[in-house]
Amino acid sequence: MSTRIEIEGLHRMLAGQMVLDNIDLVVQPGELAALLGPSGSGKTTLLRMIAGLDRPDRGAVRFDGEDVLARPARERGVGFVFQHYALFRHMTVARNIGFGLAVRKVPRGRIEEKVSALLKLVQLEFLGGRYPAQLSGGQRQRVALARALAIEPRVLLLDEPFGALDAVVRRDLRRWLRRLHREMHITTVFVTHDQEEAFELADRVVVMNGGRIRQSGAPMQLYRRPVDPFVCRFLGEANEIPCRIENGFVIADAGFLLGRAEMGTGGGIAYVRPHQIALRPNEAGDWRVAELTAGGAMSRVGVARDGLSLEASLASERALALGLQAGMGVEVEIAGGMVMGDAADAPVTLLPAPHRDRPLLTERKIEKDEKEEPSFSEEKEAKRLLSVIRTYDSSRDFERRDKNR
Repeated sequence: MSTRIEIEGLHRMLAGQMVLDNIDLVVQPGELAALLGPSGSGKTTLLRMIAGLDRPDRGAVRFDGEDVLARPARERGVGFVFQHYALFRHMTVARNIGFGLAVRKVPRGRIEEKVSALLKLVQLEFLGGRYPAQLSGGQRQRVALARALAIEPRVLLLDEPFGALDAVVRRDLRRWLRRLHREMHITTVFVTHDQEEAFELADRVVVMNGGRIRQSGAPMQLYRRPVDPFVCRFLGEANEIPCRIENGFVIADAGFLLGRAEMGTGGGIAYVRPHQIALRPNEAGDWRVAELTAGGAMSRVGVARDGLSLEASLASERALALGLQAGMGVEVEIAGGMVMGDAADAPVTLLPAPHRDRPLLTERKIEKDEKEEPSFSEEKEAKRLLSVIRTYDSSRDFERRDKNR
């Protein structure tokens, strides 16, 4: 049966510096949770305290309701996998895997049976007689994981388990570990500073910075709805556009319409992911393609107007079909994003602006964890919005003509 981990009010100071600041966290039974953050954010210290390798100044760590802080590491039933494997060089693969069982005085026959099963589980059944120096990095990491699993731990902890491996091996091991977790269903917590790794592996991502948890949730929930600028930037690239919210519209400080908002008023910053920007060739458009970089399956397109530069990303085949080239005119459409700042107490969703050449969308995809929001498809609302946009665009045209006189 899987173990529930509860962390309450965990606090740690080291050399006068705050390392963990009142950490509260629950990892559900069988969950695969990622502690994600930059170096020095406190994620490895938190992992070590769960394992019993470090002690907090105050707070509690509970496994299924039992406070385990008074227990030494060897009695907590924790399997720990280190970034650099920590294998014994003088021992064979089989002896490394069985080391924890030997320390616990498990009979030799039982150890051999368990090691044989684990070698098969980690797909190294023919390498039990080799030494760590004779293995690849990926194979060593599998041996380290098998050793952690040998003691049948209640909880599995991994400290940047793929950090020392090259990109291809990391990708393959991530997928393998995810499949293994589905089979064994052990409550697992791993540390990483790699956003892609966390998103691919974890059921839940815990973003840390400065010894605090900034946000915790399902990977795509965090990506789509970050609670603050740090989380938004750390989880992926974003265009940052100074703006203001007026009468339900989000207007860039540079003077053009970004989209709509259902709440808020005043200034802020719109955070728009590159993939949330749509481009349409139009020589009469206000935007110009500043640069175009093809990067395999995806291309990056830099566009600029009125001193503002944005970066969009789209499939390379789509960029080719549109005939995008440096210097050509384009229309830019913002398909989503978040507005943060003085405009509202909490981040505000940036909704697409209605386009004068097409009707407003009558439906909007509702995410599982969202409540249904009021529809903007009513005919009167559509007419009002389009009227405001035309008035706004007309005023901009007058400004341009005045400048040209």
